[in-house]
Formats: sequence, structure tokens, C-alpha cells
Amino acid sequence: MKNQKTFVLDLSSNFFRNPYLNMFVKSLIGVALYYVIIINANIVTFTGRFDIVLFAITHILIETILIRYVYRYLTKYIIMSFGVVLILPITVAATIAYLVNQPYVMFPNTESFLGFVVIFMTSRKIVSILIQRYIKRKKYEKLLTERVSKDV
Repeated sequence: MKNQKTFVLDLSSNFFRNPYLNMFVKSLIGVALYYVIIINANIVTFTGRFDIVLFAITHILIETILIRYVYRYLTKYIIMSFGVVLILPITVAATIAYLVNQPYVMFPNTESFLGFVVIFMTSRKIVSILIQRYIKRKKYEKLLTERVSKDV
């Protein structure tokens, strides 16, 4: 029993241990993806580029508040649904942000708005996973070089 190998499954979506730096990086990724998706999609009309950033920041702040609430009080349901429950606060946050910024950022219909939310959620998850893998790979490469240099 002494030589059992353990496998650690990391389900967190954190980039760094510092919560402020982690929130900053998540916000930066969200704002960048909002900007790229809205600029490249011809379905959204907006008055200025700053309005896109304001729309993204509003969505990310409301989403963070709602998701922290869900994690705090509905953890059992998150685990039971394998995280699918988190789609609801993300969509609600995007809807509230859209209603707040409606004169400046306009979607022609509900389907295009929901399509945008799905594209945003999917692309953000893909980019986050790629960045996390890159950070972990660099961390393990650094650890490996330190161990090799100590052994020599």
C-alpha cells in the first residue's frame, strides 16, 4: 500500500493563486473576447468601441457576483449537474448587462443574442483551458529543470 500512485484532478479554473490577479486575468480574457467577437460579428450594432468594453465589463462583474452566489449556496446542484447549472447565471448576467447597455449595443433579435452568449461562453472556456495548460506546462518545466540541476 505504500507505493500507491495518486492522481489529482484539478477542476478549478484559476490561473494564479492570487485571487485579485486571477480576477484581472479572467476579466482581461472576457473583455478581449467580447471585443473580438462583437467586432467580427456583423449581427451587433454599437455606437463606439468603448461601449463594447463597457458592455463586457458590466457582464463580467455581474457574472462574477452571480457565480460566487451560486457557488456559495448551490454547490450541491453544481456537482450534481456537472456544472451545467452555471450556464444560467452567465446568461442572466449577459441579459442584465445587455439591458443596462441597450442603447449603445443592440442585437437585432433574441436568437442572435443567445447565439452570441453561447459563442462567448465556448470561446472563453477554450481560451482559458489553453492558457491554463500553458501556465502549468511552464511551471512543470521550471520545476523539472530545477530538479535536474540539483541532481547533477
